Amino acid sequence: MTGSDGLPSMSIAEVLVRWPQTAGVFRHYNLACVGCAVASFCLVADAASVYGLPLAALVADLLVAIERLESPG
Repeated sequence: MTGSDGLPSMSIAEVLVRWPQTAGVFRHYNLACVGCAVASFCLVADAASVYGLPLAALVADLLVAIERLESPG
């Protein structure tokens, strides 16, 4: 798993490939990242900036989705 320090510097495509369950988070924020042609080149931090979203909130929600799948039980 990656911590909140590494997630902003990951590409959207990398996040979606590693943790497909994060697609719901991108949709929740009305981001057009899922299926976007430039998702391989756009970082999580870039998406937050372009869409005017607080990076900390986006990363926190992505981490919740990631941890939900990775947590035992």
